[in-house]
Amino acid sequence: MTDTVPRASGLALLSAGLGLLLGAAALWVGLGDGAIAQWAFGTACLLQVPPALSLRSRIRDGLGNSGLDRPPSGPASVGQSNLIARSSIS
Repeated sequence: MTDTVPRASGLALLSAGLGLLLGAAALWVGLGDGAIAQWAFGTACLLQVPPALSLRSRIRDGLGNSGLDRPPSGPASVGQSNLIARSSIS
């Protein structure tokens, strides 16, 4: 497992780098030549760079869902606790 983490992190970085390189080149040539399909492809490649970098940081942190698990709060939790209290009384 420890061997796959650096490899996956490197592949995510490679993916971001290739997306940046290929996207910038395709966008440049597409806008220069007026080829809509080519600059659209370049834009799509560039839009893949931030998620790839985000994935790299999540891989290095262990792919945990830190910050995603929150204790219930607010009106929804109050309503649920009232519902539980009513069902135990009945």
